[in-house]
Amino acid sequence: LHDAGKNKQNNVLWNCICECGQFKIVRAADLKNKHTRSCGCEMGKSLPNGQASFNQLLNGYKQGAKKYGVKFELTNDEFRELTSSVCYYCGKKPKQMHRARRQNGVYVHNGIDRVDNSKGYIIDNCVSCCSICNHMKWNLNQKIFLNHVERITKWPKK
Repeated sequence: LHDAGKNKQNNVLWNCICECGQFKIVRAADLKNKHTRSCGCEMGKSLPNGQASFNQLLNGYKQGAKKYGVKFELTNDEFRELTSSVCYYCGKKPKQMHRARRQNGVYVHNGIDRVDNSKGYIIDNCVSCCSICNHMKWNLNQKIFLNHVERITKWPKK
């Protein structure tokens, strides 16, 4: 690693050696923010189909939990199991599609409902939930939601 001067945009450049042995000139900003990790030799090693989309969805849930001040304690495997399961409330198979930009494959999933909305994403508090049921339940507790659904099914239609 040694100084390689500046480019036309006045960015500081470094001459780096990759783990594979190749030399590459890299902007200092790309090293600092970890946008450059190799000379490009890693490009052929892509994630399995849909994995980037899964990772992006998982990170979105984690960021949302942080934003709203709730715990996110699900492991990657628990998150995958929940989002790939049928809806706990109606049995609907996962149909929502998430595609990470410029990545290979989609991740087909259901959402996650926190049974008790005052608690976080903890395995004992989470169930798989399709988007319709998730929007219907919103922030009701599970008992009130299920009682209301039962009332809807028993209401006489005209």
